[in-house]
Amino acid sequence: MLKTRIDRFLVRKAMRGRYSTFGELAKAASISTTTMTKATDSNEWRSSTLDAIASALGVSPLTLLAVEEVAAVRQAHRPFPEPAEGPATRQAQRNRLTPPGAFRLYASAARRRGGTPGGAAGAGGGGGGG
Repeated sequence: MLKTRIDRFLVRKAMRGRYSTFGELAKAASISTTTMTKATDSNEWRSSTLDAIASALGVSPLTLLAVEEVAAVRQAHRPFPEPAEGPATRQAQRNRLTPPGAFRLYASAARRRGGTPGGAAGAGGGGGGG
């Protein structure tokens, strides 16, 4: 999957001789420093932000963009297992469907709240209600 982002290094290159910090550029572009940082540090940006930065720098917006390939995270389709009897079989099913360590995190959080995960005292995770 290809993602387009505002390249922080291309922005720095275009800033040379005009602005010494991203804060100065953000002020000249009439955007907040938070917006500036978010736009140059992630793949989340708006075209209006790109246009504001490019016009403050006096360059074409396209010169500030970089395209990178990001591995698509896809989960394989796993059908639900057949229902089985007994607590040992249910635990085996849970182990197959739950990422390693996830239940331990849930259990430790439930203990901190004072309940037990799936126990009689917790009756649904220790949250109560009904």
